[in-house]
Amino acid sequence: MWWNLDETPWHSDTAVGHHAQAMQIAWYLDETTAEQGSLRLIPGTHHPEFNRALFANCGRWDEGRGRLRLEPSEVPGVAIHTQPGDAVMFDNRIYHSALKRKDGRARRNLFFQYMRDPVDELEALGLLRLSVSSRTSDKRPYLYSDRLMAHNLPALRSMAERLRELGVPNPCAPEFLSK
Repeated sequence: MWWNLDETPWHSDTAVGHHAQAMQIAWYLDETTAEQGSLRLIPGTHHPEFNRALFANCGRWDEGRGRLRLEPSEVPGVAIHTQPGDAVMFDNRIYHSALKRKDGRARRNLFFQYMRDPVDELEALGLLRLSVSSRTSDKRPYLYSDRLMAHNLPALRSMAERLRELGVPNPCAPEFLSK
C-alpha cells in the first residue's frame, strides 16, 4: 500500500539500462488527474539503450537508485487519468513519476510487481535479488510477512521456497520454509 503526500521523482524500478523485464500493477484507490497526482510515464524508456542514454544525460544516484535530475513538471510525459478501482500495468523499466496533488490529499495505491522466474539468466536473477532487497528493511525483514505466510497457501509457500533457492535473502521467516 502506498500513501504519499509528496512528489515522486522520475525513476525506473529496475537498475539503469537493464534488459530484464518485470511488470508492475498500480491499483488506484482514488481518482487521479494530471493536476491531482496521476502516474506519469516517459514513453520508450523501457528500451535499455534509451533508458541508459537518458540516465547518462539527466541521471543521478540517490541511495543506490537511479533518478532523473528533472522535475516531473519539466517533462511532457504521459499522464494516466484514473478512477478508484482502476489498475494500470506498466513495464518496470519505464521512467515514471507522480506530481504532488494540489488538493493536499494523499495518493493512495496498491502496488503489485510480477517478475518471471529468472531460471539461469544472471541479469534477471540480479534484478530479482535487487528488487526484493529494496522491499525489506530492519522494520520489515521479510518479503512475505508472518501474517501472510500463516495462511499456509501452497502457491505462496512455493514462491518463497523458489526465492530461497535463487539466493534471495529473507523471502519469509525460516519457520515457514520446508526443512
